[in-house]
Amino acid sequence: MFDSTPQNKTPFFKTRNGKNALAVLAILVFYPFIHFFIIQQANTGPAPQFEAKFLNGEQFQLKDFDEPLLIRFWATWCEICKHEMPDIEKLSKEYQVINIAIQSGSDSEVSTFAKTHGMDSSNIVNDKHKILETLYNAQAVPASFIVDGSGIITHSKIGYSTYRELSEKLSALKDQ
Repeated sequence: MFDSTPQNKTPFFKTRNGKNALAVLAILVFYPFIHFFIIQQANTGPAPQFEAKFLNGEQFQLKDFDEPLLIRFWATWCEICKHEMPDIEKLSKEYQVINIAIQSGSDSEVSTFAKTHGMDSSNIVNDKHKILETLYNAQAVPASFIVDGSGIITHSKIGYSTYRELSEKLSALKDQ
């Protein structure tokens, strides 16, 4: 027989599963607004000029690059960056790429990480003093900036990018 007496049950939103569900819902609701704000803050227009040194010791200036270029900000602790790495490495064999490690430790730590993950250290800059991160307003990682041959940022994106997406944009600039 059915017992119709009320039982002292905890409301769903006060249970562990309920709190987790509310947290996921909040993320789903607020993520588009936060993502839009971050993207709006990314630099566009003329690429900020800088001089830096790759991990292999080679000094360069951004103005030395006269073909389409991908400037990518990443971090050793960024899981999304790790998933993107094979695509970025593939791109670096076809296009000019500057990989800028931020908040990732010493040069030797970044170099060890690069070797472990199959990255070419000849295109990695360790921005340990946040100079380039600040210059490009890269508030989150991964962040990708595509610069055309005349030094104009034609595309910027905060978040995961695929080989196809970046390759199409770089290829379109190369064909101009």
